[in-house]
Amino acid sequence: MHEKDSGSKFSRRDFLKMAGMVAASFGLSSMGVDSIAKALEEKLAEHPVLWIQAASCTGCSVSLLNTVDPDIKKVLLDPVVPGNKLSMKFHPNVMAAAGDLAISAIEKTRDEFPGKFILCVEGSIPMAGDGVYCNVGEINGRPISALEWMKDL
Repeated sequence: MHEKDSGSKFSRRDFLKMAGMVAASFGLSSMGVDSIAKALEEKLAEHPVLWIQAASCTGCSVSLLNTVDPDIKKVLLDPVVPGNKLSMKFHPNVMAAAGDLAISAIEKTRDEFPGKFILCVEGSIPMAGDGVYCNVGEINGRPISALEWMKDL
């Protein structure tokens, strides 16, 4: 949260104090605080989020979109402040893209951040019929099931 946000529970100042305590515990000088803070902020951007909706009622997405402190606008759009921004690369209810463009966002994130992206799965993954009962998009006109995405991602 920005320091000017009076209702914030974890301000940038709080974060820097925490980074200072970490630096002190490692025997680093106070000059190391900014370096630690910068490294942690950069890590947030290195772990983008893919949010896949499988067999669900979309309740988890509704809860995400109804966040209050911080609100979803701050979480997704504000500059990177620790705990205040997600790099949401795919969420079917939030993103403007659809169809091939949306699916390419999943593939691009998978390929550019192997082992580093955060995969949120909303709902269950139907296993019967090799996952045919829950499709989550198409590639070249072929349906892709939630099960197939989970195996791939």
